[in-house]
Amino acid sequence: MPTFSASNFGCRLNQAETSLWIQRLQEAGWTFLPSWKGSDYLLINGCTLTQRADAEIRRFIRQVRKGSPRTRLVVAGCFVHTHRTFLSDEGVDLVFPNEAKDSLPETLISAPAAPLSTPTPTLARGFLKINDGCDYRCRYCIIPSVRGPARSLAEEAVEERLRQLLRLGHREIVVTGINILTYRREEGVDEGFLRLLERLLALSPSFYLRLTSLDPRAFSPRLAGFLVSEPRVAAHFHLSLQNGSPKILRAMGRPEEADRYSRILSLLAKKEDRLLAADYIVGFPGEGEEEFQEGLAFLEGSPLDYLHIFPYSPRPGTPAALLKRPHSASVKERVQRLRRFHEERFSLFCRREVGRVLKGVIIRAGEVLTENYMEVQVGKEISTEREGVFVEMTGVGRGKILSLLP
Repeated sequence: MPTFSASNFGCRLNQAETSLWIQRLQEAGWTFLPSWKGSDYLLINGCTLTQRADAEIRRFIRQVRKGSPRTRLVVAGCFVHTHRTFLSDEGVDLVFPNEAKDSLPETLISAPAAPLSTPTPTLARGFLKINDGCDYRCRYCIIPSVRGPARSLAEEAVEERLRQLLRLGHREIVVTGINILTYRREEGVDEGFLRLLERLLALSPSFYLRLTSLDPRAFSPRLAGFLVSEPRVAAHFHLSLQNGSPKILRAMGRPEEADRYSRILSLLAKKEDRLLAADYIVGFPGEGEEEFQEGLAFLEGSPLDYLHIFPYSPRPGTPAALLKRPHSASVKERVQRLRRFHEERFSLFCRREVGRVLKGVIIRAGEVLTENYMEVQVGKEISTEREGVFVEMTGVGRGKILSLLP
């Protein structure tokens, strides 16, 4: 799970809000760090009451960018309203004006691997935003109300952004958005997205694509077949599954039957060395032991290797927020049962990969992120971040670099 730290500037109200963010993220399994150095995310709740306050926050943001460039900056509060240009120039990853502050924890929890705005590229990987907003109306989700309707960037704009990332030397490109599979959905179930992938891959042979937050409702067998057969699509698929009980899926406003999800997972599982991951919400209103067991049986019968588990949290203004939730003690116990399932599956996956040769990118000296999303410790004889390499897995979490990617 991600790590995060938080810094508060301003009044006691800001302090109270920041405390609630910390509490909610910790409840979701995120780890709070007392220092921002090395954390995945830094939350800044900013004040703009005085020039001194403005200067202090600007100085702090620049200090973080310099001292911990991989930390994703999330800035909220009054400071946002008066410093949008500054925040853009400094490459802040997410901003929340006062009217959106309440959605900060749930927005991060809903997509921790892929920020919802275009992030500043890390040294190792380039992030390519292709769309924003969402037209689905899941009954628990606040994203459509804070991000607006689905809208896609022009293909030409996406291609130009890719060229910029390639000029920076990125070998892994992470395709991101609220729901990337709905890119130009008006052209057909998968026509627009498939055409975009083909255009991007045709620009250069020097990179591979990683796809994020894949909604199984937007999949077709043709798209799944393309992702499996295309060698330059990373062997890592993270699906926004959310649940495995047909009853709970319907209650969530996700009417697709679980057996459709099973078919999609079975198709994706054909890709060699793949890591199949999914988001899963526990404790949605109406979930009793019978529904939980139904979902668990679905998971046990699936080829999933990794599970992101989220206790349900009601969002103001969403239909599900008005419904009665299961008892918190039951939810905590179910979360622990799913975490045991996750640990068993991921352990099997890691052992399975020993002896395999995988491509990846150097994310820091002595460490490679493989295409199937394993962080592997390697020798430091090649330490150029962003460089693409082939790695032989010599043990769980260990490997040796064989050669550079062509």
